[in-house]
Amino acid sequence: MKARINEEGFFRGHFPDEFITENWDSFINGDFVYNWILVDTDSPETSLMKPKWDGTQWIEGATPKEILDRNKILIESLSADYRGRINAILLPYLPDLVIDDIPIPQHILLQRSALQSECDLLIKAIDPNQSMSKPSKTNYK
Repeated sequence: MKARINEEGFFRGHFPDEFITENWDSFINGDFVYNWILVDTDSPETSLMKPKWDGTQWIEGATPKEILDRNKILIESLSADYRGRINAILLPYLPDLVIDDIPIPQHILLQRSALQSECDLLIKAIDPNQSMSKPSKTNYK
């Protein structure tokens, strides 16, 4: 198995030796296989956003801005998903609360709190300064 990298060292895929041998003279993905830059190494870690080969190991090739932008999207997506889950459990009780002033049952409020905590843990794994309940002032611009 060989890793294909481009001129800057960025990962472009893994290819079995048989594939490379069988397609040596083929034009694939914009170039002849015999022109590909191939490295005999394992796949890059899945935690790397933009894997880059530095000659001895895979490193993160994404810029800090690219990482922040990706994190912003991940956090917004997680927050939206969990807000939807929370709304789904609260919604059936809102008419009673608004019209008859009947409080939302405690077990539902506990479910909401548990979902918020679960979401916060996932968000903090992406950015320790963020949470669903208390968004930080991290500059994602």
